[in-house]
Amino acid sequence: MATQQTKDQILKELTEKAIALWGHDRVQNLKASLEQTATHLWEIGQADPETGVEPGFFQ
Repeated sequence: MATQQTKDQILKELTEKAIALWGHDRVQNLKASLEQTATHLWEIGQADPETGVEPGFFQ
């Protein structure tokens, strides 16, 4: 089982990848979006649906 990352770890990883792709100046403008994305990814990782629950797109 994989270890759970914290929101800060996710944000750090996203920021590093964004800097590599778009450069430091552009990433400064994307800071709010990166923080929101890190929060959403962390929240998804915290979800623990029951085994009988189907994903919404199958309903």
